[in-house]
Amino acid sequence: MARYKGANSENTWNALVDAARMALQSADPHQLSLRRVAALAGHGLGTLQYYFPKKAQLIEAVLGESYGRVAAAIETQKQRLEAGESLADVGADFVIEFYRVTREYRNISSVRMGSNLIAGKMSKSSFESLDSAVTQLQASTKMRVDARRLKLTLHSMSVLALRYAIHSPQELMQLLDVDCERDAFAEVEAHLAAFARAGIAQATRDVASSP
Repeated sequence: MARYKGANSENTWNALVDAARMALQSADPHQLSLRRVAALAGHGLGTLQYYFPKKAQLIEAVLGESYGRVAAAIETQKQRLEAGESLADVGADFVIEFYRVTREYRNISSVRMGSNLIAGKMSKSSFESLDSAVTQLQASTKMRVDARRLKLTLHSMSVLALRYAIHSPQELMQLLDVDCERDAFAEVEAHLAAFARAGIAQATRDVASSP
């Protein structure tokens, strides 16, 4: 999203997005109060509306931060692959990071997942993120990989991670029959990592066994 020019525009833009992210941790995106966001950022409502004329633009800016974190995670995993680390281990860590990001943005993730289900298709940004992850991971590994199976694995893991992320901590603890949020999150991460390793290992075995 373009940022308005001005001596303090970047600082103001960042402050508004940070405030929106904090507000969305406890508020449904549809019920987000723009006045509250502006107040949290230390600005008036008019300033917020100058930078973000529509609420949807502000929410997309917050989502942009999450995609930025996922992109940074991919870059880190690429470096590990280039150093010779296992694609299965690297892929598992990437899925865990994706889960952590979506869990942090749980309320927005919930609305985005619901929108995708209603629309019957993935969002354009989700498609682009998935394609980018597959392309970059495949290009960085020294192993031969079935790109279609890798894509299917990462997509399956991202959907599963997103579904777990939108559980409230209390619901997740009840589901897993544990008394501590940290234990619940750790169990989910171990579960996702195991599935990711298995799927990626299959993607590499299929190529290795082909004539």
